[in-house]
Amino acid sequence: MTVDPETDFPVILGAYDAAADWIQKNGHEMAEPPREIWHSGLGRNVEPKMEIVWLFK
Repeated sequence: MTVDPETDFPVILGAYDAAADWIQKNGHEMAEPPREIWHSGLGRNVEPKMEIVWLFK
């Protein structure tokens, strides 16, 4: 499984920082710790994807 280099450590920390900054700058509070969801498709031509989920209130 190959994924974009943006998902490698420490590069991925930039995405977490951007999400935390957005939550705070828009007057929200983090409700839970963030988590990563990895999607892998069926078949040879489907690129795996990753997304960061961070619940806020």
